Amino acid sequence: LSKEQIATVERDGDTSSLLELVASFDGMVVERAAVMGEIVEPSRPLLAIADTGTMWALVDLSESDLAVVRTGQQASITVDGLPGKSFSGKLTWISTQVDPKTRTLKARVELDNGEGLLRANMFGRARINAGDSRQAVTIPKDAVQWEGCCNIAFVKSDASGTTFTPARL
Repeated sequence: LSKEQIATVERDGDTSSLLELVASFDGMVVERAAVMGEIVEPSRPLLAIADTGTMWALVDLSESDLAVVRTGQQASITVDGLPGKSFSGKLTWISTQVDPKTRTLKARVELDNGEGLLRANMFGRARINAGDSRQAVTIPKDAVQWEGCCNIAFVKSDASGTTFTPARL
């Protein structure tokens, strides 16, 4: 209760069992530990309230992922219960401790939940964009030829596409 609410109870001498509870922030009741009419102790929580506009996805990273994964990287989360839906977020935390049983590390991806579709303890998969954003030329493996000393591929050398020259890889 706020100081004003306590002062009102004291001033009015109101000893009824009904008191209005107001959270100090906007949110949603995510857990209720009491029922109407129940006597409660001052130290016992009655409700859990959370702002579900932003949710965390806890991700298990393998030890080998540490070579490329960093906080600040973008991530995409798909949830089994919402097929076809993807949630974008940012990797905001990576644990400093490896779980000795699973050999994984916990990491946290912060997600916008403005639509309210995500719920606590949902199960899904994460894709973290840990790759290099540089462009690369790729060719099919079958296009690579061995020329005695090195691998080569043939590249068009004219606009008509009829002349090719070897290029070292």
